[in-house]
Amino acid sequence: MAAAPGAGSEARLTATPFHDRRRDLKHHSGLAPVRPHPVTMIDSLLEKNLLPDAVIRLGIRRLLAQRLRQETAATAADQAARLEAFAAELRTLPIAINTRDSQAQHYEVPTAFFQHVLGPRLKYSCCWFERGDESLAEGEAAMLRLCAERARLADGQEILELGCGWGSLSLWLAEHFPHSRITGVSHSRTQKEFIEAEARRRGFANLSIVTCDMNDFDIAAAQFDRVVSIEMFEHMKNWPRLLAGIARWLKPGGLFFLHI
Repeated sequence: MAAAPGAGSEARLTATPFHDRRRDLKHHSGLAPVRPHPVTMIDSLLEKNLLPDAVIRLGIRRLLAQRLRQETAATAADQAARLEAFAAELRTLPIAINTRDSQAQHYEVPTAFFQHVLGPRLKYSCCWFERGDESLAEGEAAMLRLCAERARLADGQEILELGCGWGSLSLWLAEHFPHSRITGVSHSRTQKEFIEAEARRRGFANLSIVTCDMNDFDIAAAQFDRVVSIEMFEHMKNWPRLLAGIARWLKPGGLFFLHI
């Protein structure tokens, strides 16, 4: 998505596609809430890594097909009505739900695990492979550059990143924009500890990390030139409430960059 104006301006969002992104399947919200289910024998086998990849791929395809059937209405009017009902329901919810579950499942998993499975910058979101033969490190760097370009980031700005993960973008910004002040928000103690240790090791004094549930996060009004959020909003529920906060935190004429 492209940038949207801050407080004092008419709110607007315009789409800027990220071209054809090849991404791993994630548990994102669809048009209906995903209800928790009891642990099954298949769950147990998956946790023990006893199912071959071919069986796992088949199961994923069957689940995707099932979800598409569930979310497809008979007519376009019915589909629009279902979407509007879903949006109305989300407006009744908190900004985020099940936040403690997400902490236990992955945000508080030891950082050493992610250092084995992610790229060197620990980018916990998609990369950009323009040619298709780049390394993971090159894909991380290319997407960070592209995000900074499309968010219209520049040295000297006050920048707020919502959902900073293990700091791939926040640390990149601190490195490339030494006269900017970057504030990253994470819901993880281990992420904060890792980012702050990296910032100290690399000599960055322009980066601060806040650990906070997005339901509770607030900060001084009219403080930031840019607010950026990379692949976090798909986990949020009450977008109007969160967007109202973002508009309040932006300086007049400031911009919000949303990537989902």
